[in-house]
Amino acid sequence: MGETKKWYQSKTIWANIIVVAIAAITAIDAQFGTHIMQSPLVQVILAIAGALGIYGRKVADKKIE
Repeated sequence: MGETKKWYQSKTIWANIIVVAIAAITAIDAQFGTHIMQSPLVQVILAIAGALGIYGRKVADKKIE
């Protein structure tokens, strides 16, 4: 694992960014009652982001700079 890569090349980082964005949208939804988060599509995106994070961590072979 001597090689490195930029942070934006990390699947795990992008999966976590998606999860944080969904958490922020959830907070906004709760505050303003927009009902955005009631869509089943949001749950699917969240599940895919979680799976991508696990997959990215499993196959990682380079350190992030």
